[in-house]
Amino acid sequence: SPPVVVIDGVEIRLASAVPAGSSGRGWSGDHCAFDLRLTDGSGPTVRLGQRDVPPFNTISALVRSGSAAWLSVSFNGYTTEFPKGGNRIIAVDLCEGRVRWQSKDSMSNGGLLLLDDYLISPYGFTRERRYVFVLDARSGTVVQKLPIIENICPSKSWAPNWRPGERCDAPGQAVGAPTNPRVEGGVFLLDTNTGSAAFQFR
Repeated sequence: SPPVVVIDGVEIRLASAVPAGSSGRGWSGDHCAFDLRLTDGSGPTVRLGQRDVPPFNTISALVRSGSAAWLSVSFNGYTTEFPKGGNRIIAVDLCEGRVRWQSKDSMSNGGLLLLDDYLISPYGFTRERRYVFVLDARSGTVVQKLPIIENICPSKSWAPNWRPGERCDAPGQAVGAPTNPRVEGGVFLLDTNTGSAAFQFR
């Protein structure tokens, strides 16, 4: 059994792992369940069971505010390869010991960012459409869905077909999944392997 992982005062423990067969690409994987609790011992344990975490998915990101925590459970691959779904957000109350809400599938696989009352989640993969979802952190309601367009381009080694004045995610580039959501200098940024996407706040 793997060691307990602690992220931002939340203890994550693998509760079970059952072989799940093979993905559409022929990769073998498991169907896992996880236990979560606050490391200070307050509050009950929250079980994310196999109905919460689809086969081949694992916890890939966690953000916390007090007794509230939001997790991304995701897989590394195309949506069509994993027909039982995933890449979703799960909100848990670590004081009450329960799941508060779950997002739809295909909404989170590149990290999470909590900004005041909003949860920001990028989603996409190499040949799939990429979006930033802005959700109400309390209810999970989608407030905005924004397309991701790289507007800060990297070196030509990452985008060999790019020329100055063009979009760096133009056809022919090896477009990557969005990752590392963050705020720098009042600008919201995401990275991909072809560049970065910058969004101004309004």
